[in-house]
Amino acid sequence: MKKSLKFISTLFLLFLFALNVSAKEYKDDKARIKLSVPNNWKVSGDEDNLEIYSPDESIFIMFHVSKKGNIDATRSEVNTILNKVLKNKKTTKSSKVTVNGMKAIEEEGTGVTEGTPVEWSVAILQAKRPVMVISLLGPGWKKWESALNGIANSLKRY
Repeated sequence: MKKSLKFISTLFLLFLFALNVSAKEYKDDKARIKLSVPNNWKVSGDEDNLEIYSPDESIFIMFHVSKKGNIDATRSEVNTILNKVLKNKKTTKSSKVTVNGMKAIEEEGTGVTEGTPVEWSVAILQAKRPVMVISLLGPGWKKWESALNGIANSLKRY
């Protein structure tokens, strides 16, 4: 009897977890990438951009398909965008990485946007066309860290 109750409780918890992590898939045909975003997150964008906000807007993520042909040429495009948005921009880390099988350049740092201190990160993914992933993480963002990791892990080529 105890084993059955434990098994039923486990199934129920898994069911509740699945309800909380339901997500919508987004695809970009130009870059040939896809990702999933939790249903309770706000999503907007256009043909070349996908903007994602956590429910409390402490996290902002922008996926932008670059008009440049390679990762290195896309770097200047990223710096132009960041310099418009961030004050006191400091880079704390820069490295070449692999994101779910895609080569990328990643940079991280700190800055201030609209008077609020933020952590920022940029990944430039080598896809069919380079994709910039710009993230701004404001105060309180850590409560969404699990969902943020889920978005990152869902990012794939197709």
